[in-house]
Amino acid sequence: MIDTTGKIKHLFNINDPAYGAGQYTQHPDEWGNMLMKADLLKELGHIQKNRWFNHDGVVMDQYSRRGIAFHLFYNDPSKLSFDNSWGVWSFSTYNEPDLANRDVHAVAANISSNHAALKAADSRNVLFEPALGDTNTAGLTWLEDFYNSDGQNGAQVKTYFDVMDVHAYCKYADPYPAGLTAGVPEALLDKIDTLRANKASIQVMS
Repeated sequence: MIDTTGKIKHLFNINDPAYGAGQYTQHPDEWGNMLMKADLLKELGHIQKNRWFNHDGVVMDQYSRRGIAFHLFYNDPSKLSFDNSWGVWSFSTYNEPDLANRDVHAVAANISSNHAALKAADSRNVLFEPALGDTNTAGLTWLEDFYNSDGQNGAQVKTYFDVMDVHAYCKYADPYPAGLTAGVPEALLDKIDTLRANKASIQVMS
């Protein structure tokens, strides 16, 4: 959602590819399965975006009919106008670059370039980064290094994207609130607190 100042307040997104595209289990009727999933997402309510990797107007049409837009990878600048025409305004450069041990300087440079290109095309485009995969010690260390790659304690890096994207999965091996069991979704609350403290410690709170 966007508040009265024009800033993004919150978004309820889901990570569920519209259909297999050769990467997931194929169903006898992929199209029918996709429409069934879209109908189910519509019934959940308040879901605004679904993360995907394809630029497919036929699929975008079916989801938009159900009030759901897509969040895409900015992997083909020539498709940007097409994506915008289908109501796609949010993009990402990476998926869990920390788990791939990507160099933070290269990641920051690429994100900065993509952000500039998206805004130059239309100021309504927003970039979600860095899609952090690990919200425990190793991932948070990578995130700090990413912010500090500008040598200015994150002052520049934080301007390279619009929304912090974090995959805060609650895994059995993760810390969890006292009195609960491993893997509970309530662990997400502690993860959010940890991320906010991490952002504050490197002075990038907006």
